[in-house]
Amino acid sequence: MFLSFCSSIAFAEVFQYFDEDGTLIITDNPFGTKKKKPHTNINIQKESIPNEIIAKELKSSLIEDVIYDYYPVNAKNYHDAVNSTSLNGPYDEKENKTYAGQTTWNLGLSYKYDYSHQIAGQQVNIFTNIYDVEFRSYISVLLPALSENSALSGQDMEQWNSFLYGLLEHEHDHVRIVREPSFRDEAIQKISSLKEFTFKYDPSSNLDELIRNTVESETGKIGCDMSKKIKKLNDEYDRLTDHGLKPEMKGVFF
Repeated sequence: MFLSFCSSIAFAEVFQYFDEDGTLIITDNPFGTKKKKPHTNINIQKESIPNEIIAKELKSSLIEDVIYDYYPVNAKNYHDAVNSTSLNGPYDEKENKTYAGQTTWNLGLSYKYDYSHQIAGQQVNIFTNIYDVEFRSYISVLLPALSENSALSGQDMEQWNSFLYGLLEHEHDHVRIVREPSFRDEAIQKISSLKEFTFKYDPSSNLDELIRNTVESETGKIGCDMSKKIKKLNDEYDRLTDHGLKPEMKGVFF
């Protein structure tokens, strides 16, 4: 007399985004917005950068699904070029310091779910099945590039390319941390384990809306936690390697 059972809905789909600080943005567009966090505090003047912005031997090191942006460096020699990165590179507000490169990222989460619910007296039990869980990362790397007005000698150009390669390698380590599979696997396991919720039953409430809000809230917590863990690890890597100035510490970290 006190039990009623409703069959599960056919289908529901959710898309969520998380920035580096774990801030959650919910959208119905399939990974259609917030694909990457733009670089801040930097004037990207692409029109002043020649087509050959990176030496050919470095181009093979670029990651295909990472977005690369460049800011201009005006220099007549290697030391001028490095000094220019200190003046014109991306500014870190938290550390009140300018760096030669910057990696920014967002995480995208999508999943599908269906559910059933059981009303028992004054409470409702909700049984969910979350599946097709997928995480994506949207990453952008900002690098310096010699402007058309720069004219480095052969030796200075070799030193500059060496500097740029070391910088690129450091930023790619950040990409590697963001895409560490263990973070994704742990989050997917937690999301998939969200199976049952119990609420006080209110006949006037919209169960579909209640369930969707509940599922989005719980998965949002998991995604937020994942983002914060990734950011913490990236910050620790910068601390240990002094933002790439101590490359010998890379082996200690990884």
